[in-house]
Amino acid sequence: MKTIDSINMIATDGLKPDLTILLDLPPGKGLNRKLGRNQDRFERIGLDFHDKVRKGYLDLAAKDRDVG
Repeated sequence: MKTIDSINMIATDGLKPDLTILLDLPPGKGLNRKLGRNQDRFERIGLDFHDKVRKGYLDLAAKDRDVG
């Protein structure tokens, strides 16, 4: 996560949005929507990878939650 935070800071020059909306869907459910259709390389990677990515986004959302 430190690496991702560093890359984000460089890419955005330290800018942070006023509002971020997180749309959350369990990866298995999302991947099932693509069954029988052309899948790109990310869709073929596997559920474990997608679970880790989801957890990362949920962790970021929890860390950056504005409670004010």
